Amino acid sequence: MQTHSLSQAATLLGVHRNTLSQWLREGCPAIEKADRERGVEWQLSLPDIVDWRIERAVASVAAASGGDGTAVTKEEADRRRSVALATMAEIDLDERLKSVVSREDAVADMSVFCQALRGQIDSAFSKIAARCSTMQSPTEIETMCRAEWNRAMKVAQEELRRRWDLRMAGEAVTDFPTE
Repeated sequence: MQTHSLSQAATLLGVHRNTLSQWLREGCPAIEKADRERGVEWQLSLPDIVDWRIERAVASVAAASGGDGTAVTKEEADRRRSVALATMAEIDLDERLKSVVSREDAVADMSVFCQALRGQIDSAFSKIAARCSTMQSPTEIETMCRAEWNRAMKVAQEELRRRWDLRMAGEAVTDFPTE
């Protein structure tokens, strides 16, 4: 079963994270509750949340049909259920088509990008220092520095692209390429 953090689930459900927090206080199911002291994030199941919302909507409809003039017809209740099920199917399809990115994957990818960039820039410093000693022109030094910066960015971008291509192909993503 795939689980999501509070922020991820709110985004996928199309609600504000405060709304989802309120639902959790009202009894919305959670696989695991957050605990800041232990550094544990919410682990939420979207199907469980949607089922809980459907059950609440049905209960609301049943309560409203108590004769206070706000009764909802069976057709309206069925329509609402259909909308909720369609929303859940759309979220599932987005995940399968990889049109949404998990927060963990994005953080991991950006971390590797920054590590690759830092490694390239560290290497560029020693190259620049060695080559600058023979240069006289500030323009020549600037050109060389820009070239080294662009090379470092290109390597880091290629690593990020490699990871994204692997994710889109459904393959395992390694932290660094095997050369």
